[in-house]
Amino acid sequence: MPTTQPPERIVPKDLRDYLDVMSKAVFQAGFSWPVVASKWPGTREAFLDFDPEAVAGMVEPDIDALALDTRIIRNRRKIEALVGNASKILDLESEHRTFRAYLRSHADFDSTV
Repeated sequence: MPTTQPPERIVPKDLRDYLDVMSKAVFQAGFSWPVVASKWPGTREAFLDFDPEAVAGMVEPDIDALALDTRIIRNRRKIEALVGNASKILDLESEHRTFRAYLRSHADFDSTV
């Protein structure tokens, strides 16, 4: 039976950490966690250590190449989502001074559900 351990909780140091964690959640949807975990080192490498500016700057040929890259889960929609998420993180960082400030501008989880 597959292990279903939640991802390790981290204290983000910069935008790369946020994008890494968000991306792992995207890739885990529909896949077993052990598969995602085994591919994650290659995923970090393929996505340039989750540098949001570099990932947000990826264009169609970059996405085409990633869709063929065996280091990662080759799901084009997930790849495109990661690129879009990188752009959104940068937009929110600019709009709210920091991405953390944006996250903290919302109520806590318990009060939103």
